[in-house]
Amino acid sequence: MAGVLRGWLARRLGGGGAAHLELGRRGEREAARVMRRAGCRVVARNLRTPGGEADLVCIDRAGGAVVLVEVKTRVQPADGSGVSPTAAIDASKRRRLVSTARSLARLPRFAGRAVRIDVVTVEFVGGERRVRHYVNAVGGDGLLR
Repeated sequence: MAGVLRGWLARRLGGGGAAHLELGRRGEREAARVMRRAGCRVVARNLRTPGGEADLVCIDRAGGAVVLVEVKTRVQPADGSGVSPTAAIDASKRRRLVSTARSLARLPRFAGRAVRIDVVTVEFVGGERRVRHYVNAVGGDGLLR
């Protein structure tokens, strides 16, 4: 409920909208850098499948696995008291991620490859940027690891 209220207030007071989209794009750019450094090749961004949307789709160069990457970006108070971006990955979101991963696995271009779900969080705290990469963060059972 609090998130809905914050979103409504941001829209009413002129925040959100384009600024929110730009924040998301910044987070996705950071996540793509992290994935490349981790040995992955980014092959798609904001890919829509029948099961849902993938922020990033990568191929892990080491094992050839398809990596669905969920990116969560937040601006946090300078004292670090904000809610963790991973809190937004609730049971419903995890089910959608698993559904999206299954849809990816059925695409001809990814057939026969293992699929995993990673999460990259990007937090802007004061003037500092904090980026975390959670490898294989969501299992096929929909549980957060």
